[in-house]
Amino acid sequence: MWKGLLLLTALGLSGCQKNIKPEQIETGLYYALLPRLTDNSRKVEVFWTEPGKKIPKPWPVVIYLHGNQEAELNGGKTFHHWGVLQKTSSLGYIAMAVSLPGYGKSSGPRD
Repeated sequence: MWKGLLLLTALGLSGCQKNIKPEQIETGLYYALLPRLTDNSRKVEVFWTEPGKKIPKPWPVVIYLHGNQEAELNGGKTFHHWGVLQKTSSLGYIAMAVSLPGYGKSSGPRD
């Protein structure tokens, strides 16, 4: 399942999915809801930041997956709140955080 999720995320961010419309929700922070490979009616929420123009491309990617969140169900956006995405992108990486099923706006039951 995780290999499929990561592949779908990479394809969606690379522009291979025509129906994906990423939006910039804050300065330098991008967001998208991607369809799941196994069920297009279910969505996977992703957040990411990019290094910027000062660092030449190509940029490697670091993908963050959160653990269990009892009090809050922010999912991947937690890494933005902690400053992890910003710090990682300042080091020259695309920093991506994926909300697991049942967290953020990702569809499905929490596991």
